[in-house]
Order: sequence, then C-alpha cells, then structure tokens
Amino acid sequence: MLHDVFGIRRTPGISDHVLADAALADCLRDPGVPNLTLLPAGRPAVAPPRILADPRIDGMLSEFRDRFDLIVIDSAPLVPFAEGVQLSRKVDGVVLVIRSAATKQVQARRVLALLDDAGARVLGAVLNGRRFYIPRFIYDRL
Repeated sequence: MLHDVFGIRRTPGISDHVLADAALADCLRDPGVPNLTLLPAGRPAVAPPRILADPRIDGMLSEFRDRFDLIVIDSAPLVPFAEGVQLSRKVDGVVLVIRSAATKQVQARRVLALLDDAGARVLGAVLNGRRFYIPRFIYDRL
C-alpha cells in the first residue's frame, strides 16, 4: 500500500528482485521525502513465504544494514499470514500495530505467543484508530 500512499510504482519490487532477478537498485524508490528510500512489494507473489526463505533476502537485509541507519519493514498481519512471523526471525525487533476496537485481546496475545515462539524481540506496540479526543496538555506531553 505504501506505493499508493507515496505515488510510486509498485514494480519492480522485492518479489521481482527475488523471483525474477530484478536488480535491487532498480527496485528502490525515492518518494521525494528527505532521507527516505522505499522498496515496494512488487508483483503479487504466489508463494510469499518462499520469497522470505530465499537467501537473497538475507543478503538484501545485510546490504540495507550497511547502507541505512534505520530499516522499517511493513508486513502482513501475523495471524492469517505466516510471512510476518518468518520475517520476525530476520529483524532486530518488531513493533506491533493494534487497531483500537478491532483487534481483540485474544488475538494480540496469540500474536505475542507466535513471536515469542519465533524468538522475536518485541519492541513495543502502536495503537491506531483510537477515536477519542486527547486534551492538548496531555498530547503535548506525549
């Protein structure tokens, strides 16, 4: 979805790099925001877990660690899709995104258990979609 948000091409992207040997340099995009580089998903893949198991992913992440100060990876939800848990084994930490009034407590606990079983390091969580007013004096302190 980030390709839509930033108005960049979706292809070539990570799936094209891994499955079709597209050059990584051709997949990276400059969205016009200082100090931000994006790598879109690319063409929809038939088997996303296969992409994450490919050794080129490890090489790509290693190159990114040398090249960038901070790497943020947006993955699919962890419960219905195995890729997120698979990816959690390859990164330094995981930040959960929890939607207010949509994510049930039992789902959040299950995700934490999946990540714990995978040996992932949970850094924290972001609560989005909260629909109440935060008074300015509290908001300024956040």
